[in-house]
Amino acid sequence: MPFTQYSWTSAMKAVGDSIYFSHSEPVETKSGYTYVRYYLDRLDLADLNNPSFGKPLNIPGVFLGASTDMRYLYTLDTQYIYDPITGNYNGTYQAINSLAIIGDKAYLRDRYVVSLPYGNNEYYWMANVFVKDDFAYYTVNHTWYGTVDKGGGVDYNDYHSETELISLDLRVARNITLGSEQSET
Repeated sequence: MPFTQYSWTSAMKAVGDSIYFSHSEPVETKSGYTYVRYYLDRLDLADLNNPSFGKPLNIPGVFLGASTDMRYLYTLDTQYIYDPITGNYNGTYQAINSLAIIGDKAYLRDRYVVSLPYGNNEYYWMANVFVKDDFAYYTVNHTWYGTVDKGGGVDYNDYHSETELISLDLRVARNITLGSEQSET
């Protein structure tokens, strides 16, 4: 079954006779920047000869997972940090959102912000994020480049990378800053 109405989808989860996944749609702003708006979609497969899509539900970020009864959703939202003085983006923060589904709307219950450092030739990003029961699991990738002058100019081949696996108890976690002593387990 082709999903021709979507250019991008992610994070499928089967619950009963339905498959849930998220898609995004671009949103143009007056300033000329393009943002995206995310939606949770439901594909009902109760009648395999006649599958049908439910109404998309606007959610903050990419769908990560849900409670077994689909009353609570978890999403991953990425925000870019803009510096109006320099006109540059100086990193990102990401948030794992806990949402309650009431009728055809999603309401924010809680938000767990993960702030990642940012610097010259040094990058951090979250990857491999998933939620199981009351825990979120993710990796933080860290890459950095050293500059080496070999007599003929700067060489960026001095490359380093490391990955850290983190589990987060969503029942007690709050804002997370990488390297802090807050609720990382």
